[in-house]
Amino acid sequence: MAHQRPFSPCRLAAQVAVVFAGLALAACNSDSFSDSLKPRANVAPTAQVAPQPAAELGEQAPASDPSVAPSAMADTARPSPAQQQVASQQQATSQQQVAALPRVDPVAFLPVTGAPQSIVTRLAGSMRSAAQAQSVPVVVSVDRGARYQVKGYFSALGDGSGTTLVYVWDILDRNGVRVHRISGQERGPAASGDPWNSVTSDMIDRVAQSTVGSLRTWMSSSRSG
Repeated sequence: MAHQRPFSPCRLAAQVAVVFAGLALAACNSDSFSDSLKPRANVAPTAQVAPQPAAELGEQAPASDPSVAPSAMADTARPSPAQQQVASQQQATSQQQVAALPRVDPVAFLPVTGAPQSIVTRLAGSMRSAAQAQSVPVVVSVDRGARYQVKGYFSALGDGSGTTLVYVWDILDRNGVRVHRISGQERGPAASGDPWNSVTSDMIDRVAQSTVGSLRTWMSSSRSG
């Protein structure tokens, strides 16, 4: 007779949470991309939920090693004074480089077309980081001061030897008229099934860095012209 796994309220609650998370994610497809690019506000820490026992997760709890003292582990993780000095110098250099960049007008990102929501979410995070690093101000809409609107179109193509992520960004003025276009592609590992499953975080980061860099260059030349 087959052994029946005992009913677990924790497992049932986790399954229900996954279902509701999927529904909430699908409902976000029509949200403005600029909303995801806004800097995240600091929120108060929430109460920690105790992790499930290893037996509940079907895993074995790792045995603790009494020979490793906590102080030794802390010393290993703590950076040395030389490393702290190098990090401080790098941070100061980065801040100086950002301050030296010419000022550009704010932009607003419209919803991205063609990419699944999981990719759009990762792309928004990468674009937010790239925009902050290159001092490109991002606002929600034209009503909030954007001079340009940026609309993205994405597709992923698999050819057996790899995956190609193709992207196009149309730069629109306040009236929705296209005034510039940025396009490119990134090559990634071979796809197994849906090509989107082979799009890596590194590919998305490169798209964001290239896009924001090209956008800043064009806006700087347009402003000076």
